[in-house]
Amino acid sequence: MQSRKMLNLLSIATAPLLLAARGGGSGGPAGPGGSTSFVGFPEIQPNTTKTINGSDVNGDPVKADVAYDGDGDLKSVKLTADGVSRTWNTKNSEENPDAPPGLMIADRKDGSASVGFAKPEENGFEYQTYGAWVTYDGDGSVEDGGGFSVGTPTEAAAVDTAGTATFKGTAAGIYVTDSGDTTDVMTAKAQLDVDFANRSIAFQTSDSQLGETGPAAGLDMNGTLTYTSGSNGFQGDVNTAGMIGTANGRFYGPAATEAGGSFSLDGVDEHLRGGFGAVRQP
Repeated sequence: MQSRKMLNLLSIATAPLLLAARGGGSGGPAGPGGSTSFVGFPEIQPNTTKTINGSDVNGDPVKADVAYDGDGDLKSVKLTADGVSRTWNTKNSEENPDAPPGLMIADRKDGSASVGFAKPEENGFEYQTYGAWVTYDGDGSVEDGGGFSVGTPTEAAAVDTAGTATFKGTAAGIYVTDSGDTTDVMTAKAQLDVDFANRSIAFQTSDSQLGETGPAAGLDMNGTLTYTSGSNGFQGDVNTAGMIGTANGRFYGPAATEAGGSFSLDGVDEHLRGGFGAVRQP
């Protein structure tokens, strides 16, 4: 079993909603919800709580309430997922100093749970971020967890209906093996090639890395995601060399400026959970 430090990195490429949170639309990835006020992540305001809505890989709602103190410093994060709310604050948690670049991770001091977010400003996101949460049992083994995607969705009517576009960004996830009792953090590059006319997306990740062992090409993902007419969300099957699963996401920002989502894959004795985010290329 990996050390608690490595287990905490499971919270994955997830980081500052905490540093730069914004309000978001509600509803599942394929739903039409959203806001028409696309102003990017706002400046942090002291003594405020920001609520960011989104969903997990099943399309179930996820909500993050991010609170700041009088000095504008992060005070707490309450994540509601799977119908359960968990809170990380300055009293019960501490920031993990060993988080990979572009990530912010908060660990409960009692070792019971971790949460993380992909830092929007370091990943080039203006309208979204992605993240994950994880809980541990008494001996430090992973008990439960999942990836999620949150932000301000594109209005369904504003999604392109013709042409193509490439979105590039990042992905990260929790990698667990049963037989080896191993838990590690996976990071990768992400790319989505979108055919708006056919409502089809070629999804792939590359340059996968594991925190403990380095390059892990076997964790690179590929798949085809689709969406229906009048929708801002997409879903489909994805796979690695040894795992199969699903990915679920949506377009974010005005006129599908960004895209993001989460994924869940399983193999004979290995599992991968996480999220991704990408920005439309000129």
